[in-house]
Amino acid sequence: MKKLFILTTIIIFGIVFIKFGRSVYMPLLYKIKGKETTESILNKIENKVWKRLERNMGIAGFKMDFPNEIILAAFKEERMLEVYTKDYTGIKLLKHIHSQHSVE
Repeated sequence: MKKLFILTTIIIFGIVFIKFGRSVYMPLLYKIKGKETTESILNKIENKVWKRLERNMGIAGFKMDFPNEIILAAFKEERMLEVYTKDYTGIKLLKHIHSQHSVE
């Protein structure tokens, strides 16, 4: 009976800590694994993405910078993804991707 009480108490404490103790464990977690932000991830991949899309970006009229807005249009049955850019001149197709792999 005592073991059951201790086990139940530990489980309840663990659930409460996970639910409400974020301010305690997240700083420790960030110190251990390092804090990644959207900005830090963008800085890491920005040059690779630009090199890969440079031709398409030039055709769409973006010679020096990324567009402020993109629109993703996904068509599941056709297994297609279309990436559009949107700026003051309108909407332009940036890239059309057609997958040959079956998705099951």
